[in-house]
Amino acid sequence: MLIESLIHGLVARSLISGEDAVEIIGTASEVNDELAQETDLPAITAQQAHTLLSDIAASLSIELPDRADRPR
Repeated sequence: MLIESLIHGLVARSLISGEDAVEIIGTASEVNDELAQETDLPAITAQQAHTLLSDIAASLSIELPDRADRPR
């Protein structure tokens, strides 16, 4: 919750755009997936991280203007 709150705060203060925040989270999710494939990271840990990142992206997407390509 702390990280999500920080990201929302950065967006609210216009330090980063909502689109940039969602993109950054998407990149983190991709890196998480790659690490899970390349290391012995337990599958449950990788899935939990993926779920958390997806939930944060969805939370931020609610605040974005309606776009066809935003994460759902």
